[in-house]
Amino acid sequence: MALGAVAIALASATGAEHRHWQEAAAREGARYGIDPAYVAPRSPAKAPARLPAPAHGSIGYWSEALPTTFIGFGMVARVPQLTLGWGWVAGLTVAMLALLAGTGWLLWRTTRFN
Repeated sequence: MALGAVAIALASATGAEHRHWQEAAAREGARYGIDPAYVAPRSPAKAPARLPAPAHGSIGYWSEALPTTFIGFGMVARVPQLTLGWGWVAGLTVAMLALLAGTGWLLWRTTRFN
């Protein structure tokens, strides 16, 4: 998998592929009414000089704060002590297997697995 990622990273597009990309970008820009000057710098054939940073507001801070909070809670959490009623476990297992067998039989009867 790592070698595949390296191959993709080192791959380069031909001039024809860049031309097709530019034609598609111009076509979609015209279709959606996007200024060609806005689309042109994003062409892979041209390196963007400096694109304006998108305004994300506080979503960036929240996207970092929430996972950090959950990681912190996970670090102090303990596994609770559970006692199982083995009779209930056995009963639910039997019920689940009965439903599985019943629905499998019904599916086979209806479709013959075709």
